[in-house]
Amino acid sequence: MENCKFRNMTKFQIVLISLITFLIIVKIAFHILNTRFRLYILISTIDQDIVNSIINILFVASVVFLLNIKAKRVRKYIQTVCASLLILYLIFLYFFADSGKSYFYFQSPDQSKTLVVEEDPWLLAGSCHFYFKKGIFVKGLGGISTNNGGRPFTSNSYELKWLDNTTVELNYFFGRSIDGPVYKNCIIHVK
Repeated sequence: MENCKFRNMTKFQIVLISLITFLIIVKIAFHILNTRFRLYILISTIDQDIVNSIINILFVASVVFLLNIKAKRVRKYIQTVCASLLILYLIFLYFFADSGKSYFYFQSPDQSKTLVVEEDPWLLAGSCHFYFKKGIFVKGLGGISTNNGGRPFTSNSYELKWLDNTTVELNYFFGRSIDGPVYKNCIIHVK
C-alpha cells in the first residue's frame, strides 16, 4: 500500500512535479541572492529579468501540463487558453519593462575588476545601475538617474576615470534643461 500515489502517476507527471519543485527552489534562491546579497545574473545581454521570465513561463506551462493530464476536454481548453494568455502577458511585461537596456563594461587599470553599467531608459527619463562582475553574477553597487532623454553611455557623453583599482570617478550627461546640457559627477566604489 505504500507509495500508492506514485504508482498511479505516469513518468511524465513525476517529471512535471519535479520540474515545478525545481523551478520554485530556483526562484527562491534567486530571490534571496537578489534581495539579501544584491547578486544578479548577467551573461552578455542575458540578465536576471530574462532568466526570471523564462522561469515564470516554464512554471506556468508545467502547471498547465500537469493539470491537463486528467482534465476533461472543456476544462483542458479553458486552462490552456488562460495559461497562453498569462504567458503572453509575461512576455509583454518583459519586453515593455526591458526594452532598451544596454550594458557597458569597464576594466580596472590592473584588469582585476570589471565595472558593469546597465543603462535603462524609460520614456524621457532613465537610470544607470552599476555592478561589480563576478563570473556570471554581478553585485549591485548603486546607480544614478538621468532626465530628459539623457543616455550618457549610449551617446558617449561621459568621462570615466579609475582613481585606483577599486574607485571610479564618473562625470556624466544628466539631461537637458532650459539653460542647456546638465552634467553631474559621482564616485563609484567597485568592491
